[in-house]
Amino acid sequence: YAIPMYEIALRKHNKSMLLKQIRTEGSVEEVIQFLQDGVQKSAGPGELTSVSEILKNIFNQLETASQSEGQLTGVPSGIKAIDNITWGFQPQRIYVLAGRPSMGKSSLALNFFINGTLSNKRIYYHTLEESIQSVMSRIISNFTGIPNEQLQHGNLRKTDWQIIAENIERIKGLNFIINDTSALTSIELCRLVKKQNSKKRIDMVIIDHLQELQDEGQNRHLSISKAMTNLRVLCKELKVPVLVLCQLSRGVEATKDNYPTLAHLKESGDIEAVADVVMLLYRASYYSKISVYPDPVDISIAKNRDGRTGQLKCLWLADQMKFCDVEL
Repeated sequence: YAIPMYEIALRKHNKSMLLKQIRTEGSVEEVIQFLQDGVQKSAGPGELTSVSEILKNIFNQLETASQSEGQLTGVPSGIKAIDNITWGFQPQRIYVLAGRPSMGKSSLALNFFINGTLSNKRIYYHTLEESIQSVMSRIISNFTGIPNEQLQHGNLRKTDWQIIAENIERIKGLNFIINDTSALTSIELCRLVKKQNSKKRIDMVIIDHLQELQDEGQNRHLSISKAMTNLRVLCKELKVPVLVLCQLSRGVEATKDNYPTLAHLKESGDIEAVADVVMLLYRASYYSKISVYPDPVDISIAKNRDGRTGQLKCLWLADQMKFCDVEL
């Protein structure tokens, strides 16, 4: 009995230290107890959880859900149509938000970010493309209702300055992290997230976007697959929802109606396989070039491991970088 226990403990501890402690333990029973304690106290990859512990956790989740009385159990998105299906972004789930370039992915992700922080959640937002200044300008536009273009060019009225000052103070009071470090591998990004989480618990992670990660691989398919796997490990380890933005392939534009499907996820089928929920973004005006305000948007819940799928409607206020429900 002690031999397999020794082998398990040996994988988790320094060999010389383990042998030294075993030699000083005395009786066989004491040695076995030491090995058991060493294994039980260790928490390493691959360690099994008992069925009773799993059932206990599920029961606790059910109890929490029943006590919510119709309230969201996860981080709110701010879009009722989405929250009615997902009940908010749930812990240990990978969410993918995909669309063609300039479809509005980053703006929608920032809406999720803002609504999460306004609900007293600590959100980690990592932009691999934009600068922090650009992201903050979008956030200020969202809060103030002042068009982002006016903020960028400084074309402001006297009354705008007061509105900006008031909302900047409001933004300062929120609990969030924005990081614009680029040219990272998924492992390096995960390390940054864990570092912030060690300082104070993070409630959600948003990454903009997947194709900008620099993971090595024999080809692009394998590097994307590796990145998704590492992000899956992160969300399970920290027990938080992770939202990953993703590009759709040009194949969307070869279809008759330009409507995206899971088959258009760019460069890797593992994106669909690893994700718990996949949301695909579509704006008719993107293709028609006809300006509409507010701009109707379709969000297709193309995959939902825990619930139903379907097409949702919302509106995009392009000048304010803001998404909202159809019922304004």
